[in-house]
Amino acid sequence: MQKKYFYFNTIILLGFLCINFSNLSSQCDERYFFEIFDPPSTPVTVDFGQNITEDGKDQTLKMDIYMPKDDQSTCRPAIFMAFGGSFVAGSRDLPDIKFLCEEFTKLGYVAIAIDYRLESTITNLTSSENMVKALIRGVHDGKAAVRYLRKNAIDGENDYGVDPDQIFFGGVSAGALLAIHLAYMDLDDPLEQTWLDYIDELGGLEGNSGTPGYSSEISGVINIAGAIGGTEYISAGDVPIVNFHSDGDGTVPYMTGYPLGLNTLPQIYGSFHIQNRMDELGITSSLYEYNDNNHPPYFLSNNTYDQDVIKEIAVATEAFLYGLVECIDCIPEDTMSSIRNVIQLENVNIFPNPTVGLLNIQVDNMSNDAIEWTLVDQAGKLIDTGIENSNEFTLNSNEYSKGFYFLKLEMEDRVFVEKVCFD
Repeated sequence: MQKKYFYFNTIILLGFLCINFSNLSSQCDERYFFEIFDPPSTPVTVDFGQNITEDGKDQTLKMDIYMPKDDQSTCRPAIFMAFGGSFVAGSRDLPDIKFLCEEFTKLGYVAIAIDYRLESTITNLTSSENMVKALIRGVHDGKAAVRYLRKNAIDGENDYGVDPDQIFFGGVSAGALLAIHLAYMDLDDPLEQTWLDYIDELGGLEGNSGTPGYSSEISGVINIAGAIGGTEYISAGDVPIVNFHSDGDGTVPYMTGYPLGLNTLPQIYGSFHIQNRMDELGITSSLYEYNDNNHPPYFLSNNTYDQDVIKEIAVATEAFLYGLVECIDCIPEDTMSSIRNVIQLENVNIFPNPTVGLLNIQVDNMSNDAIEWTLVDQAGKLIDTGIENSNEFTLNSNEYSKGFYFLKLEMEDRVFVEKVCFD
């Protein structure tokens, strides 16, 4: 039987142990902790950037955006995921990345699987210069993905209902190295001069992969079998991280070693040392250590996934992030538009509110004979909808769970929104 050992920074451990069902509901109305949504049937694929590969080819960078089904919230935390493959293989639609993204959407997150540029041949990976440059290119592409999403949320149409202040970044293997260096590597870190030269050669710390002028800052890291070029890159005040790593990993060392076991490559420091650095600085973090040699922990020797382990990683990540996310009482985008356009409030009567039985809706001076109504909960999930051909109708609160909802009424000449309570 596989053994697992868990190491928590005190802050996150005490916080997690204090979670109970009552304050779960009060904090996020059960969102981000319980599976209350279905994943999308297919993700939305968009182009987020473009850059030159190591062999001189133009590459359009794409992301697959997974959004909770029937969820209309406009301020959801987002989780980026970068695939593994030693910077020479892999894709954003690998089964483990798709699984994790779908798991996150069930709780209400927007999950995003990204492209990043890869090396053209595996022989490139025997060179320290090529390996470091591949990492820097990946960081550049990851930063461009964050900037694209943030710009869309701040100055665009916020097509994906994302809170631009709550963006997390995770990855597997090489994708985890990408995520870790995206979060913690800065030019004022004690980087080797060769690394600084490569960064400058390839476009600076932010790179040129797209959407300049916006921040690429993130709120936390999900590290699945990754490592860092130096623990001193992590400074006081840096973002939290959750780590998952097998202690016998021979591809990316759990402690100290070389990628792929090749001493021609730079020495790196695995999750064990990352956790120790976090503890030293008092940064919220946790480490899940697996007593085996799998890379990543859920990948078995016969090229299959251990479904129990990958599910466990998803659940542990969700529990970790729950202590970090801020639950904003945002309103669905179409509801926000409706509120801006509310008119003739005195002509709509909704009573009694709160109610323990029937909720009566009366609309005076209608210009047509149809009312389209929509009921949405505070988490932004579509609960019910219908069309009434009368200016008076009722909703039975006993058919719904107790709590607050937004009731939206759409007519030809107006839109009306009211917050209602079912006791």
